[in-house]
Amino acid sequence: MYMILQTRNLVKTYGKGENAVNVVDGFSFDLAEGEFLSVMGPSGSGKSTLLNCISTIDSPTSGSILINGKELQSLKPKETARFRRENLGFIFQEYNLIDALRVKENIALSLMLNRERKEKIAEEVNNIASLLGIDSLLDKYPYEISGGEKQRTACARAVIHKPKILMADEPSGALDSHSTKVLMETFSKINKKLGTTIIMVTHDAFCASYSGRVLFLKDGKLFSELKNVHNSRRAFYEEIFKAAIALGE
Repeated sequence: MYMILQTRNLVKTYGKGENAVNVVDGFSFDLAEGEFLSVMGPSGSGKSTLLNCISTIDSPTSGSILINGKELQSLKPKETARFRRENLGFIFQEYNLIDALRVKENIALSLMLNRERKEKIAEEVNNIASLLGIDSLLDKYPYEISGGEKQRTACARAVIHKPKILMADEPSGALDSHSTKVLMETFSKINKKLGTTIIMVTHDAFCASYSGRVLFLKDGKLFSELKNVHNSRRAFYEEIFKAAIALGE
């Protein structure tokens, strides 16, 4: 089993001297290629900061991060930007779509930036839109579609360039329960049909139940871990829900 992501003794400190706080405090874990991992924890537990460090949006204070064999701290700024563009996909609570562009153009952004051929871009956009059930939306603008459809468009944009890891930070935060279910089924499809490795920060046990493993953070440290050993997603949900309550989620 290939470990596509490894962190070792990761620390992220804010402030100095007596005011210094380790938001991430000596965190180590491995993520296998093709895995769907959720990270949960109370507000202030460090889960979003952890994701920001792994995604190169922020820099850790100490420790190491390896993605696909590359140690991120060894990369120069231009190398980091290129590595991020080529190897990582991002989905956030806010969709970050460009209203002036149609859905198909939003999805195609990364391929356009990489100067791919127009024919290839059109083919890839149609393929991913069909897989995620948004092919009927391609000629619409973001302001003409629902929140759930916007988030599935964001998913298509995030994976069209076949990233090594898809990172999602509270992706269901702005969605209703129906749209959340559709989104999580989309994540499951991306993971199983495309083989995309996913790490998702969430506060929602329902969302986490779609993953294969859940890490619980508290005060920047790994508090506990659950693996889905059930045939039933509902049984895993109940286990996650109980663990989250015990943690004070």
